[in-house]
Amino acid sequence: MVKCSSYNCSSNSEKKETGISFHRFPRNEDRRAIWVANMKISNWSPSKNDRICSKHFETCYFYRTEEKTKLLNEAVPTIFPERPTSLQSIQKNRKRIRPQTPEPYPSTSAQLQTDTPRKIKRF
Repeated sequence: MVKCSSYNCSSNSEKKETGISFHRFPRNEDRRAIWVANMKISNWSPSKNDRICSKHFETCYFYRTEEKTKLLNEAVPTIFPERPTSLQSIQKNRKRIRPQTPEPYPSTSAQLQTDTPRKIKRF
C-alpha cells in the first residue's frame, strides 16, 4: 500500500480514488529540499519509499495520458492544508509526548485567608 507523506492527508492506494496518483520525491537534493520545505515538516527527510499524492500539486504540473499521470520536471507541491503552528515543528512520524500532569495545587482556601484584605481597626 502506498500512502501520501503529507501531514493530515488520508490518500492511499487502497482507496482507489479516481484521478489520484502518487509520486516519488525528486532525486535532486535541491528540488527535494523545496518539496519538504513546502510540506512544513521539520527534521524530516523522505525515504525512497515515501510518496506524495497528486492532491498537493496544481493541475498545470501534470502530463496525463490515458494510462498514466506524470509530473513535469518543474513540478513543486504547493497545496497543503494549514498546519497549526504548534505542530509545524513536530516531526512527521514522531509520537506526541503528553505533558505530565502537574502536581496537585494546595487548597485554595488557605490562599484565600491570607490574600483577603484585613480591616484595620481605628481608634
